[in-house]
Amino acid sequence: ETEPKRGYRFVAEVRAVNGDDEAELVAQTRTRSSLVVEEETDDEISAVGGGARIGDAVVTGPPLSTPSLTSAQPAGKSKRQLNRSGALVAAAATILVVAFAYFYFSKSILPAASGEPIESVAILPFVNVTNDPNTEYLSDGISESIMNSLSRIPELRVMSRNSVLPYNSEQVDAQAVGKALNVRAVLMGRLTQHGDDLTISTELVDVQDNRRLWGQRYNRKESDLLAIQEEISSEIAQALRLHLTQVEQRQLAQRETVNPKAYELLLLGRHYHNKAGTEDRKKAVELFQQAIAVDPKYALAYAELSLAYSDLIKTLWPI
Repeated sequence: ETEPKRGYRFVAEVRAVNGDDEAELVAQTRTRSSLVVEEETDDEISAVGGGARIGDAVVTGPPLSTPSLTSAQPAGKSKRQLNRSGALVAAAATILVVAFAYFYFSKSILPAASGEPIESVAILPFVNVTNDPNTEYLSDGISESIMNSLSRIPELRVMSRNSVLPYNSEQVDAQAVGKALNVRAVLMGRLTQHGDDLTISTELVDVQDNRRLWGQRYNRKESDLLAIQEEISSEIAQALRLHLTQVEQRQLAQRETVNPKAYELLLLGRHYHNKAGTEDRKKAVELFQQAIAVDPKYALAYAELSLAYSDLIKTLWPI
């Protein structure tokens, strides 16, 4: 009702909550307004020139409709919380999918990057692509040198030269060879020579699933042949995932300080020695002697010469 020169007064019935003299009620309407109802003492009412006694109330705020005596969260805040929760769930699901995809494909597509070491290998004779008999000693010598280098690794089983000789051809099924020799990996290579230029292609195959473990192409000079062989040996050891000690790593990477010409004569001497004929072994003795003459400190040439003499004697005077 209207109070002349004072304003308006709310005269609806008001009841106390919980019996407190200073109870405060908060209600929310459909218009999101709030209602505050306060009880006043007789002295407070008299101070303002009369008014309602206990049970009367002062109303503040805009007009209300259908008030509720229970407080509630704003609707906008609830929506924001739902949106935030949905975003968190979507992010977690994305992370799970990415993690699953990573582990699945890392095992199925890239198994060579990790796993147990491969402890057996066959080094097949390298194919002489030029079909020049005068350079056949290079293709044979490279594979044999790699074989000798890898044989220094105790945990690796390397097939002997006699075991791999039957597979000296361009058309070789690595998986079939590996199963026949009972090895896990097979190394194949091709050599092409044009003057002093060499091109060497290599491929290491896991015979378990016919998967390529490693491969490389080298374009070098013939004088770099020894360095190429040592590089190939080190990379094969890494591709086989061998756990080498520091001593074994140094031995594998150790490069012989030998005259390139002496090394070429050594390979040529081995080529003739492996033919096993009497004249061939005599030729081998001569070539090893030439290698020693070029490089008197070449210990391997002395060792090969001693072996050639021993086999030659067995050939001339068989027991």
